[in-house]
Amino acid sequence: MKQSQQKPRHRKNIAIGNELHSEGQVQHKDRFIDLAQAALEEANLEEERKGVIHEVMEALIAKTGAPLVAEVISEQLRSQDVIERIAENHEEDRQRINSSPHMTRVDSTDSVNSLKAPDDEELEQTDEKSTAKEQDDRPERLVL
Repeated sequence: MKQSQQKPRHRKNIAIGNELHSEGQVQHKDRFIDLAQAALEEANLEEERKGVIHEVMEALIAKTGAPLVAEVISEQLRSQDVIERIAENHEEDRQRINSSPHMTRVDSTDSVNSLKAPDDEELEQTDEKSTAKEQDDRPERLVL
């Protein structure tokens, strides 16, 4: 059919307040309002649940002497964060070293002497450290 011969489609208009809206717009608007109300009700229920759980936790803490336990747990979590940060830094350093095996890390104080052969005194200190380490089989202590 040609466009001029097509019959125009008319949507049924519904009066809401002072405005005229098509039936489809009204259905979408109603659906949106229903969804918004359901979301609001769900949020209110969730807040009530959180409030009840919080009150129960406070009562348990007050009656059982759990503030000390809570403090210990909090300290453990902080320690865990520190350990994780150190592990991440260590892993990043290891990857950096492995990715560039030809580049070695040189301390800024040794950079002037890095191309010279080590002094006899430095060799003796290194030998003393390795001898002491061989005598003491315990793992080296790490200080955090």
